[in-house]
Amino acid sequence: MRGTEDGRDVFLTASIGSMSSTTGYDRAEEVLRDASVAMCHAKGLGKACFVMFDTAMHTHAMARLELEGALHRAVER
Repeated sequence: MRGTEDGRDVFLTASIGSMSSTTGYDRAEEVLRDASVAMCHAKGLGKACFVMFDTAMHTHAMARLELEGALHRAVER
């Protein structure tokens, strides 16, 4: 998207994460969680990316969270 502000050009991009509503979730929090995981993955790919959630992303995110927790505990010890 392009616009002007104070006579200067401003260029905007968006990184979007999405997920399918056919997953059978019962709670909105689960849908938002997976869309957020997809968005973080899209941001990691660079500017103006679109990523559709898949279960491997959730598995990877949980493994990373577990690793970060283990590293934090190791540093504390």
